[in-house]
Amino acid sequence: DVSFTIEAGKHYSLIGVNGSGKSTIIKLILKLYDSYSGEIFLNGIPLSDWSLSDVKTMMSAVFQDFAHFEIPLCDNIRIGSGFMASDAEIDSAIHEASLDGLCSELPQGKETPIGKIHENGTELSGGQWQKIAIARMAVSRSTQKIFDEPTAALDPIAERNVYDRYSELCRGAATIFISHRLASCIHADEIFLLDNGTISERGTHAELMALGGKYREMFDSQREWYI
Repeated sequence: DVSFTIEAGKHYSLIGVNGSGKSTIIKLILKLYDSYSGEIFLNGIPLSDWSLSDVKTMMSAVFQDFAHFEIPLCDNIRIGSGFMASDAEIDSAIHEASLDGLCSELPQGKETPIGKIHENGTELSGGQWQKIAIARMAVSRSTQKIFDEPTAALDPIAERNVYDRYSELCRGAATIFISHRLASCIHADEIFLLDNGTISERGTHAELMALGGKYREMFDSQREWYI
């Protein structure tokens, strides 16, 4: 019993406790599940009528458990565009994902092989790999971008940088952001609070705070950690 609309160019947040249905909805949208009741429409056409390759072209996602490609760092990012991104776009994505410092430290800069497959490869931390996954999303040509706990491995400063550069990373695409850290919701055009498989609250951050319901309770609970 869930119904909502995602509009081009707008930013959305999906929140809720573990098991509330957030990741399931994302997997349905990405056509990773094809057994469901009801209808999902993409540009007014049933999702079942679109090929999986078409959906992959229009949508991209970065998950908490993301891919590690043990190739040069620049190619690790460029793969997100189907190897179509220019050097300028790669440099821009490196900056937006706060990878400038890492690139300056690597022996061959952005051309350095990463991972241990290569004899001269450089292994990275979990947070550095996650930044690369975010940069890969930044160069994607997709018109809908989905972030499922994309900052889980980042330190607080790096996470704040991602939020501050969110619009640059998304470049006008419609976005859906899932995170247990509700600070990520502040800039969303609409927040959907899932509870037992239904949307119990929806609105902007300001509207849901004024409502004084479950969202406000969750937000205030997290805010108290830092006071």
